[in-house]
Amino acid sequence: MKVYSITKYSDDESIKKNDWIAISDIGGTFNGVKLTAEKYKQVEDSYVNAIRMIAEYMGLESFRVKKVNRWMALKSEVKQYHYKELYNDDMLQLFEQLNDSSVLTLDELLVLIRLLLREDIYAIVYVPYRLKIFICYDYLMGVHSSKELEGLFEEIRNSGINPFRAK
Repeated sequence: MKVYSITKYSDDESIKKNDWIAISDIGGTFNGVKLTAEKYKQVEDSYVNAIRMIAEYMGLESFRVKKVNRWMALKSEVKQYHYKELYNDDMLQLFEQLNDSSVLTLDELLVLIRLLLREDIYAIVYVPYRLKIFICYDYLMGVHSSKELEGLFEEIRNSGINPFRAK
């Protein structure tokens, strides 16, 4: 398997000091710029689009999950968030129904990626012998692929995030 990292940070650098790392940072100021829900979603969309590109490039249509772990009761918690507009019914339903035997479509996977990035849930996404996706803290995403992904790097970079082959 080829091992890749995808991050909002450039050139495999370590996490920048005073940069936002979670959805809960919305409203805060980082490097002199206020993080809005719109800016947050723009970065999140880049990650979701990268996963869509990878899945389509590899011809994958269904995905399995394992090690599902929910951090909270999201339906009741989201009502208190000042960024609750970033959640919809499909997202909350997937959060409730996801389990270790779930098989997801690409569209469902993209919803799950948002939940993973938001640290609302933890799961490992995989297609046996072909692909494994995991989200780490601080907006770091790991991808293990049976296929070389370097051909997608420029398109992923153009969306605003940075892929690189892990060493």
